[in-house]
Amino acid sequence: MRRSARGLTLIELLIVLAIVGVLAGLAIPAYRDHVTRAQVSEGLALIAPVKTAVAEYYAVHGHLPTASNWLALLRELGLPVSTAHGAGSGTYVERIWWNQAAQQIRIRYRVPPIEGKRLTLTAEFAGGSLRWQCASESGSEGVPERFVPATCRR
Repeated sequence: MRRSARGLTLIELLIVLAIVGVLAGLAIPAYRDHVTRAQVSEGLALIAPVKTAVAEYYAVHGHLPTASNWLALLRELGLPVSTAHGAGSGTYVERIWWNQAAQQIRIRYRVPPIEGKRLTLTAEFAGGSLRWQCASESGSEGVPERFVPATCRR
Protein backbone atom coordinates (compact mmCIF):
# COMPACT_ATOMS: atom_id res chain seq x y z
CA MET A 1 0.00 0.00 0.00
CA ARG A 2 1.19 3.46 -0.84
CA ARG A 3 1.29 6.38 1.54
CA SER A 4 -0.04 9.63 0.14
CA ALA A 5 1.93 12.83 0.58
CA ARG A 6 0.83 14.83 3.59
CA GLY A 7 2.68 18.14 3.08
CA LEU A 8 6.02 19.67 3.95
CA THR A 9 8.29 18.32 6.62
CA LEU A 10 9.71 20.51 9.37
CA ILE A 11 13.11 20.63 7.66
CA GLU A 12 11.57 21.78 4.39
CA LEU A 13 9.66 24.53 6.21
CA LEU A 14 12.85 25.69 7.96
CA ILE A 15 14.67 25.83 4.63
CA VAL A 16 11.88 27.97 3.12
CA LEU A 17 11.96 30.29 6.15
CA ALA A 18 15.74 30.65 5.87
CA ILE A 19 15.46 31.56 2.18
CA VAL A 20 12.72 34.11 2.89
CA GLY A 21 14.84 35.57 5.71
CA VAL A 22 17.87 35.99 3.45
CA LEU A 23 15.79 37.64 0.73
CA ALA A 24 14.19 40.01 3.24
CA GLY A 25 17.61 40.83 4.67
CA LEU A 26 18.74 41.93 1.22
CA ALA A 27 15.54 43.66 0.12
CA ILE A 28 14.74 45.80 3.16
CA PRO A 29 17.96 47.92 3.13
CA ALA A 30 17.66 48.40 -0.64
CA TYR A 31 14.05 49.50 -0.22
CA ARG A 32 14.99 51.98 2.53
CA ASP A 33 17.68 53.51 0.29
CA HIS A 34 15.16 53.79 -2.53
CA VAL A 35 12.65 55.56 -0.25
CA THR A 36 15.33 57.99 0.97
CA ARG A 37 16.33 58.81 -2.64
CA ALA A 38 12.67 59.61 -3.33
CA GLN A 39 12.60 61.89 -0.28
CA VAL A 40 15.70 63.72 -1.56
CA SER A 41 14.07 64.21 -4.94
CA GLU A 42 11.17 66.04 -3.26
CA GLY A 43 13.57 68.87 -2.49
CA LEU A 44 14.67 69.09 -6.11
CA ALA A 45 11.03 69.38 -7.17
CA LEU A 46 10.23 72.06 -4.57
CA ILE A 47 13.05 74.40 -5.62
CA ALA A 48 11.53 75.20 -9.02
CA PRO A 49 10.01 78.54 -7.86
CA VAL A 50 13.35 79.61 -6.36
CA LYS A 51 15.23 78.72 -9.56
CA THR A 52 12.71 80.67 -11.60
CA ALA A 53 12.83 83.69 -9.26
CA VAL A 54 16.65 83.82 -9.36
CA ALA A 55 16.70 83.53 -13.16
CA GLU A 56 14.03 86.23 -13.60
CA TYR A 57 15.74 88.58 -11.15
CA TYR A 58 19.05 88.15 -12.96
CA ALA A 59 17.41 88.65 -16.38
CA VAL A 60 15.63 91.84 -15.29
CA HIS A 61 18.35 93.46 -13.15
CA GLY A 62 21.54 92.03 -14.65
CA HIS A 63 22.78 90.99 -11.21
CA LEU A 64 21.70 88.92 -8.25
CA PRO A 65 19.97 90.34 -5.15
CA THR A 66 22.27 92.24 -2.81
CA ALA A 67 20.60 91.80 0.59
CA SER A 68 22.78 90.14 3.21
CA ASN A 69 19.98 88.51 5.23
CA TRP A 70 18.51 85.36 3.68
CA LEU A 71 14.94 86.38 4.53
CA ALA A 72 15.47 89.78 2.86
CA LEU A 73 16.96 87.95 -0.14
CA LEU A 74 13.85 85.84 -0.50
CA ARG A 75 11.65 88.95 -0.30
CA GLU A 76 13.83 90.68 -2.90
CA LEU A 77 13.36 87.66 -5.18
CA GLY A 78 9.59 87.94 -4.70
CA LEU A 79 9.28 84.58 -2.96
CA PRO A 80 7.09 83.68 0.02
CA VAL A 81 9.08 84.07 3.21
CA SER A 82 8.92 82.11 6.45
CA THR A 83 11.52 82.12 9.21
CA ALA A 84 10.86 78.41 9.77
CA HIS A 85 10.68 77.22 6.16
CA GLY A 86 12.45 79.84 4.05
CA ALA A 87 11.07 79.82 0.52
CA GLY A 88 9.37 76.47 0.97
CA SER A 89 9.13 73.14 2.70
CA GLY A 90 7.52 69.81 2.13
CA THR A 91 6.82 66.48 3.73
CA TYR A 92 10.55 65.64 3.82
CA VAL A 93 12.08 69.08 3.26
CA GLU A 94 12.55 71.34 6.26
CA ARG A 95 13.71 74.52 4.51
CA ILE A 96 14.68 75.94 1.12
CA TRP A 97 16.62 79.19 0.86
CA TRP A 98 18.95 81.24 -1.37
CA ASN A 99 22.51 81.86 -0.13
CA GLN A 100 23.83 85.00 -1.80
CA ALA A 101 27.49 84.60 -0.80
CA ALA A 102 27.76 81.14 -2.37
CA GLN A 103 25.13 81.82 -5.06
CA GLN A 104 23.33 78.64 -4.07
CA ILE A 105 19.87 77.33 -3.46
CA ARG A 106 20.11 75.20 -0.34
CA ILE A 107 17.75 72.43 0.70
CA ARG A 108 17.70 71.06 4.26
CA TYR A 109 15.85 67.80 4.99
CA ARG A 110 13.86 66.85 8.08
CA VAL A 111 13.60 63.03 8.06
CA PRO A 112 16.11 60.35 9.08
CA PRO A 113 18.60 59.27 7.76
CA ILE A 114 19.00 62.65 5.99
CA GLU A 115 17.71 64.80 8.85
CA GLY A 116 19.59 68.12 8.96
CA LYS A 117 21.55 67.25 5.80
CA ARG A 118 21.79 69.65 2.86
CA LEU A 119 21.79 69.53 -0.91
CA THR A 120 22.82 72.60 -2.93
CA LEU A 121 22.29 73.95 -6.43
CA THR A 122 24.96 76.48 -7.37
CA ALA A 123 24.19 79.13 -9.98
CA GLU A 124 26.76 79.39 -12.75
CA PHE A 125 26.53 82.43 -15.02
CA ALA A 126 28.32 82.19 -18.36
CA GLY A 127 27.70 84.18 -21.50
CA GLY A 128 24.43 85.62 -20.25
CA SER A 129 22.94 82.23 -19.43
CA LEU A 130 22.28 80.57 -16.11
CA ARG A 131 23.17 76.96 -15.38
CA TRP A 132 22.56 75.06 -12.15
CA GLN A 133 25.14 72.67 -10.70
CA CYS A 134 23.65 70.25 -8.17
CA ALA A 135 25.83 68.73 -5.42
CA SER A 136 25.73 67.42 -1.90
CA GLU A 137 27.57 69.59 0.59
CA SER A 138 30.90 68.17 1.63
CA GLY A 139 31.44 66.65 5.04
CA SER A 140 28.83 65.69 7.58
CA GLU A 141 26.46 68.50 6.53
CA GLY A 142 25.73 66.99 3.11
CA VAL A 143 23.30 64.32 2.02
CA PRO A 144 25.25 61.03 1.77
CA GLU A 145 26.29 60.24 -1.81
CA ARG A 146 24.22 57.03 -2.03
CA PHE A 147 21.00 59.06 -1.60
CA VAL A 148 21.86 61.81 -4.10
CA PRO A 149 20.27 61.59 -7.57
CA ALA A 150 22.66 60.67 -10.39
CA THR A 151 22.44 64.20 -11.83
CA CYS A 152 23.85 65.60 -8.58
CA ARG A 153 26.79 63.24 -8.14
CA ARG A 154 30.26 64.57 -8.73
